[in-house]
Amino acid sequence: MPVAQVEQEVTILRQDVQPLKRPRQRRQTYDAAFKLKVVREALERPAGSRIKPTCRDYPEIEPVLIELHAVCQYITVRNCSTEMNLI
Repeated sequence: MPVAQVEQEVTILRQDVQPLKRPRQRRQTYDAAFKLKVVREALERPAGSRIKPTCRDYPEIEPVLIELHAVCQYITVRNCSTEMNLI
């Protein structure tokens, strides 16, 4: 088989292949009340075992999200306290 003919057949085969497209899922969003509830539950636990047990209670939440929400809550409380001259 000549090389030109093989290249032509490969090109035809490539045109027939359609990439598999999956519908994009929107990321899950949580309201502030839910975030605050999860962070409070995590902070009520002993310091060495906060994140993983809380994630077991809420399997839809990743450990990084709990840490992030806890830090954001701390910053928000600190900023509010600073504005009111409580610190």
